Amino acid sequence: MQQSRPTRYSPELGEKLCNKLATCTHSLVKICSEEDMPLHTTVLKWLSDPDNVVFLQSYLLAREIQAELLIEEMIAIADEVGEKDSAVHVSRARLRLDVRKWKATKLLPEKYSAADMETGGDDETASAVEWGGVIIPL
Repeated sequence: MQQSRPTRYSPELGEKLCNKLATCTHSLVKICSEEDMPLHTTVLKWLSDPDNVVFLQSYLLAREIQAELLIEEMIAIADEVGEKDSAVHVSRARLRLDVRKWKATKLLPEKYSAADMETGGDDETASAVEWGGVIIPL
C-alpha cells in the first residue's frame, strides 16, 4: 500500500524540508518529489498561510544558505576546468556556472545582483512568489 504524501504542516516536517533546502542545491520541486515530502504546491500553501510566519522565516533562511552553497559549487566548477579541457567541457562548465549564478541572484538579490554576477537576461519566470510584501524564492 502506497503511503500518501503529507499535506498538513507540522513544525517537524517544516524543519525537515528547510534542512534539505539548506544542505543541498536542489530545487523545491525536486526535494518535494521525494515520497516522504509534501508536494511543492502544498509547501507554497504553507508559505502563504499567515499563521505560518515561523515556517516562512525558516524557509527564507534555508534559501539564503542554499544561495551560499551555490556560490561554493560555482568555485568548485570553475576550479575543475583545466587548460587542456575540450571546448565541450568548458561550455558545459560555463552553462553550469550560469545556471547557478542565475539562481543565486534570485535567492539573494540584495547580495548577488545580476549585474554583479554578470548574468545574461533577467527572466523572473517562476522563480519566486510574493506573500505579504515578502518575495519567496521557489
